[in-house]
Formats: sequence, C-alpha cells, structure tokens
Amino acid sequence: MESPKSTIHALALFLSLSLFICIGFAASGGRIGGNSFSKRSSPRSSSHSSQFSPSNHYCHHHYRHGSTGCSSLSSQNQKIEWEGSVTSTPTWVAVIITIGVVGAISVAVYFEYMHNSGSVIMVQVGLTGKAPSLQKELNEIAETTDTGSPNGWQFILTETTLALLRHSAHFISGYSSVKQEWGVENVEKGFRELSSEERGKMDVESLVNVNNVKMQRPVSRKASKHHKDYIVVTILLAAKGSYEVPAIRSIHDMKDALRSLNIGSSSLLAVEVLWTPQDENDTLSEEAMLEDYPLLRPI
Repeated sequence: MESPKSTIHALALFLSLSLFICIGFAASGGRIGGNSFSKRSSPRSSSHSSQFSPSNHYCHHHYRHGSTGCSSLSSQNQKIEWEGSVTSTPTWVAVIITIGVVGAISVAVYFEYMHNSGSVIMVQVGLTGKAPSLQKELNEIAETTDTGSPNGWQFILTETTLALLRHSAHFISGYSSVKQEWGVENVEKGFRELSSEERGKMDVESLVNVNNVKMQRPVSRKASKHHKDYIVVTILLAAKGSYEVPAIRSIHDMKDALRSLNIGSSSLLAVEVLWTPQDENDTLSEEAMLEDYPLLRPI
C-alpha cells in the first residue's frame, strides 16, 4: 500500500508535468503598435466644438458682409423692417441671405463631422505554416521600430502589408471590417474592445512593442505534430475620417484590402499588428485556427 507521502509526491509530479505540457503547447503571439488616445486634450476638443455652434457661424457670416456683429445685424434687420414700410424689400434678397446662412451652417457641420468622425478597421489574414520567414520579418519589425509616433505606426503598416503581400502565395483565408464612429471617445472604445478580443485569442504574448514599451518572454519550443500548421496575422487601426476596405472573397480582394491600408500618419490614431505563432518553431493547428478565428473565410 502506497504511503500518503508517496501519493503527494506523485500528485506534485503530475501537476508539474501538466503545467509543463500547457506551457509547451501554448501558442505564442506577437504584438506591435501604438496609439495617441492618451495624448488627446479634452479642453481643445471642447473649444473646437464651441466655435462651430450655429449661432457663432450665423454672426460670423453676416460680419463678413459688412455688419459689425450680432448687435449690428439686429439693428440692420430693424432698419430693413422700417424701410420695408416705405418701400418693400425684394423677396429674392431675403432668399439669398437665407441660403447663405444655411450654406455656412452646413459647411460648419460638415467640417465638424470630418474632425470628429473616425474609422476602426480590421484586416485578418490566414496563411499556411510554410511561410516561416513571415514570422521572422514581423519579429524584426517589432524589435527595431520606434512605436512612439504616428510615423512609426505608418512604418508598421507599410512594412507589415508589404511582408504579407510577398507571401500572398500562402494566403488561405481572410476577413475585413470597418466600423464608423462619431467622436474620439467612441473610436478609442471601439479600437480597445477589438484589440482586447483579438489579444485574448493568444495563449501568451511572447514579443511586444507598443508605444515603445517592450517585453519579450521565452517560448517553450516544440516540434510540430501536425501535417497542417497555420499563421494568423491581424491588423487593427483607428484613423480620422471615413474609409472603405474591400470585403475579402478571393486572394485578389485580400491584396486590395491590404493596399487600402496606406493611410497617412497625420490621420492615424492607433495601429496594432498581432500575429500567432510569434516563434518560428511554434505551431498553430487547424483546429485551433478554426476555433479561435471563426470570422476567417476561405479564399
């Protein structure tokens, strides 16, 4: 009969081996990018919004036509009404003034919309595991790029899309989405929610460089036991304004979607590139890809 001490040792050994197996088979993940959400200034936004109020634009419009402000406009209207009792003012003058006011307000609303609207974009690519050099290229981008500025984020976008296009022969699936948001707060919320969801699909973030905060964790390398191994790369970005990305139904669509991400640094609010496995000797099985990335569609 086994002693209690032997049973405890056996149990401890079993738990240790279980932990080792879980670590060994964890899919590694890489993450690179940055965002400007923490740098935005609320007072500036409020002052910008106030200057586009309809009343301000109404006064400004008439000031340009010779009045001295809202009080002068009121006096001018009283004068027109008094003169109208002697000689009627032509109707077309009132129509032109009305059109001018409506036009000025419309232009103000348009520029306010363009200033505050934004897009949250995702492009996801599934590739065969026969493209290990892609992982090496993404690792190099993560290790060497300055991720603390919009220029660095644009560099990440450019280099990542080029790397993927060079491996287009290994494309097997894809997905794209664009969500329009009103206000920087909503853009930030949408981006962070999407980022959190995609990051949760990786077992461990083994290589990170976000806003110049870097981290690297060792990965327990393992030999592949699968005949079919895969790589998934996810590109997330938030940008000012409205954008369109093609729906992905073919390799041609995938190439067009990647090329559509050529967005200027002045418009970028956030960029993140995530890929798994991050380690060249790590694997992502077909079962894991289908379970964790259900939006991917064969192309």
